[in-house]
Amino acid sequence: MNKRTRFLKKGSRAFTLVEVIVATGILILISITLIAVLNSTRKIWRETTSRAEQFREARRAFERITIRLSQATLNPYWDYVNAAGQPRTITNAASFVPAGYARQSELRYIQVDAKSLTAPRGGTLHGVAVFFLAPTGVVRTPGFDGMDKLLNTIGFFLEQGSDATLLPSTIQPSAARNASSSSLSVFAISVAKHDPAECCT
Repeated sequence: MNKRTRFLKKGSRAFTLVEVIVATGILILISITLIAVLNSTRKIWRETTSRAEQFREARRAFERITIRLSQATLNPYWDYVNAAGQPRTITNAASFVPAGYARQSELRYIQVDAKSLTAPRGGTLHGVAVFFLAPTGVVRTPGFDGMDKLLNTIGFFLEQGSDATLLPSTIQPSAARNASSSSLSVFAISVAKHDPAECCT
């Protein structure tokens, strides 16, 4: 066997230019498909994670509402009422004639249609708003540490509107973004509370 025959046999085992081009094209198609699948998977994962986080935050909010509602205090008692079922008050004390007993309470538990109220942040209220009294006082004034168990007015309501004013200063949006996000629909559960020490200082 001469050198020319050995050279031809070695060359016959190499890839031709057409085979290299076809293999490269197939590799590119596979790469594009894998990239598309990865992007789709990452998008689905991001949406699923975001939705799970929303449900998690909603569950925390409802658990907080449940805890607060379980602390609602009415302290009812039996008192006289007249024939019309009205209790004795300062205005009718002189002409009040007892006709029976009824449960009374100076404390209140109010549940109203939220649309009948005024949104505190200028948004739109939805659903039902509830206001009640509970021993969840908040004390920030020195010397009134023992007042943290006093009755406090608490309200829960659902407001739809922009959350730009609720963001902390560390993530405050820019003026352009703030203007463009004015129509952003954000549901926020708000709690109306007051410091009992503030009424006594």
